[in-house]
Amino acid sequence: QALKSLLQDRTTIVIAHRLSTIALADRVVLIDKGKVIADGTHRQLLLNEPRYIETLEASTETGEPWS
Repeated sequence: QALKSLLQDRTTIVIAHRLSTIALADRVVLIDKGKVIADGTHRQLLLNEPRYIETLEASTETGEPWS
């Protein structure tokens, strides 16, 4: 909740591995080996980007929910 209020009404660049942080973003950019391989909202990437889903599924192995 604190992060959500901190990010409100401003442009912020966040580099994150925690899925709860990523899901809050207006735009998510997926980078692999220094190259942008996908971007969009969390929902758009869930619907259209297999590599994003693979990343999320790998993260759920650590016990963090991603939906």
